[in-house]
Amino acid sequence: RLAAGVDERVAALPALAVVLWIDRRERESPWLYAFALAWGMVGAAGLSLLLNSAAIQSVYDSLADAATGAASVTGIADQAVLLVAVFVGPLVEEVAKGIALLLLAFFLRGQFFTVRDGIVFGILVGLGFNLLEAPFYVMAAFAEDGSAPWAQQLVGRFVLFGLNGHALYTALFGAGVGYAIQRGGTRG
Repeated sequence: RLAAGVDERVAALPALAVVLWIDRRERESPWLYAFALAWGMVGAAGLSLLLNSAAIQSVYDSLADAATGAASVTGIADQAVLLVAVFVGPLVEEVAKGIALLLLAFFLRGQFFTVRDGIVFGILVGLGFNLLEAPFYVMAAFAEDGSAPWAQQLVGRFVLFGLNGHALYTALFGAGVGYAIQRGGTRG
């Protein structure tokens, strides 16, 4: 549960309301909404977790090989996590979320053919990612030091109707995919 007893699923309702408003003229199938949310939660978040974990291990191994003596090995795990979080994680997460949009665009051309469709599906994928990643970070913090930073996750992920962070970035990529489809993939 988030701060003051608010569940993260409830915190996502304003973003879903915005999606429904944006998509009011040509509603997409609820199954496509569900696919986009599910890919964000399971596909993109799971793929990101696997790839980021592998990257952390690789960076850790590289730093440990370069370190000499026990004193220099003690902070290597934290350094590896920081390096991956700054340089690798964002790229991995955006590519993992973008895969869903490219799959939708490729296989469902009759449903995904405008900038608006790209924005709608992008928001849904990013929102799904947030719905799984927020509790993951809360559980990780609780396992590490016994505190559950629900309020921090609520503010960081859902403060702008849930349309900040992952939902925003994926919506922008979706808009680009939709624009490319709408223009026929050509310039001019």
